[in-house]
Amino acid sequence: MISKYEEILNTYFVPLFLKRYGSIEAFEADEAFEDRQRTATLLAKMLAEAPRTAGHVFEIDDFPLTIEAFEILDAHLTPAIARIWMETSDPEDPNNFFKLNVSEFATHLGTVLMNSLGGRWRFSRSPNYFMSGVVVGSLEFAIFDSVIKKSSSDFGHESLYQKYVTFANLVHTAEHGTKTPQ
Repeated sequence: MISKYEEILNTYFVPLFLKRYGSIEAFEADEAFEDRQRTATLLAKMLAEAPRTAGHVFEIDDFPLTIEAFEILDAHLTPAIARIWMETSDPEDPNNFFKLNVSEFATHLGTVLMNSLGGRWRFSRSPNYFMSGVVVGSLEFAIFDSVIKKSSSDFGHESLYQKYVTFANLVHTAEHGTKTPQ
């Protein structure tokens, strides 16, 4: 059986430290510069690994830091592939195959998004790096959430590229008051 989004999120990407803080909002409210720096360092390492991982798991030669990367993942990342990765991954292991693959791809796409739209990373507190997002103006793209959803049976049909286009249109509208041509 292929996992649904909520099951994947709650099994592999459960936010940590909620007991002590009561809510993720309370945890994230702390400045916690060192935690956010650890997240930035981790995402940089994931970004460096993403092309090798894509080559290994999808047998592709090029995983560019361009908008085409969204289309490449749309073509290769499926709920069935994600399920195979999950079957060999222990959710208790923070470095399990599934979580690392999804996280590396999200970091890669987030960097593409940031570079193409002029945004910046909003780093979440470590160890909840997967709650980081890309901010452009006053808008934020939850890139990890989008890639996790692409791995699920209930949202796996959604296009990462179309989400990029929609977000780019929102950014353009927010900045200029008009929609970009398709």
